[in-house]
Amino acid sequence: MEEGPKTFSCPEGIKIVVEGFVEAKCPFTGAPDFYELSVEYVSRGRCLEALSFSSWLSLFKDKSVSQEELAHSIGVYLKKLLDPSIVCVRLSGRHGSLDLTVEYCVEGSAMEPSTL
Repeated sequence: MEEGPKTFSCPEGIKIVVEGFVEAKCPFTGAPDFYELSVEYVSRGRCLEALSFSSWLSLFKDKSVSQEELAHSIGVYLKKLLDPSIVCVRLSGRHGSLDLTVEYCVEGSAMEPSTL
């Protein structure tokens, strides 16, 4: 993907919650999938700049990816980018007559980002 979201210096130990929407393409049908997004993290000196994060999320619009893999990819990427104490990514979406919520949380030392 293109350039990732920007970060800035911020105090440690702050719990931050970012909510919005993300769109991707269903890997099974090719139809657009729309998800409610919630990202929670506890800072260790780096914070996410919201507008660049929103722009970065828009890059998933044409990416064929499952809801589960999308939550994982976003979480692993943010863990590497921010090195927070913990980061949790929650995606909620409707698939036919079913509502599905997927949550991926990771804590501890930074991990390598997945290829997005």
